[in-house]
Amino acid sequence: MTRPLASVPPGPSATLRAIAPARQPARRRARLAGLALGLLLPLAALAASDWTTVAAGCSPGSKDSIEFGLTNPLDGSVRAGRNPPVRYFCPVHHATDLSSAPDWNQLRLVARDPNTTGGNVTAKLIRKNRSNGAVGKLGVIASVASTASTAVTTSSASLTEAMDFSRYAYFILLELAPAGDEDDVEAHLLILSRR
Repeated sequence: MTRPLASVPPGPSATLRAIAPARQPARRRARLAGLALGLLLPLAALAASDWTTVAAGCSPGSKDSIEFGLTNPLDGSVRAGRNPPVRYFCPVHHATDLSSAPDWNQLRLVARDPNTTGGNVTAKLIRKNRSNGAVGKLGVIASVASTASTAVTTSSASLTEAMDFSRYAYFILLELAPAGDEDDVEAHLLILSRR
């Protein structure tokens, strides 16, 4: 059995139509402003966020890296022991893709280097010219080395210049190179952040 339309209780649209016409545009503008703000706030947070990658997500940079670099699927780290140095290339992408410059000014390396000398895991942030592909003498804009510790630690270095994705592409060269009879080293994370 169907009910006649007149007996259907008024819904929200009927209530809105009953509001004075002058108030409807103001409420609609307020709703649209709230929606726009709700969409822009996550973008602002995204623009201010750090860039992070697990070391295992980087591409091997040589045949030796493929043969001797060990990836730990449980924690996303890469490990190297007494063998030729292993290198990985980690492309850096800006979350807003060229529309604004990130405020990152620090390169951080999260690694484990149990050797007393330390420095057996290095990360270099390198810029590459978008128009001609050149790296040039000033291509390295940050370099950081691991700290000697049996635990996983974070080392950091300041960037020598602001990043400009409209002019340059960026990548991090990660190298694990324990010397001689030194213990295995691990790289866990690479982070670009604001101090």
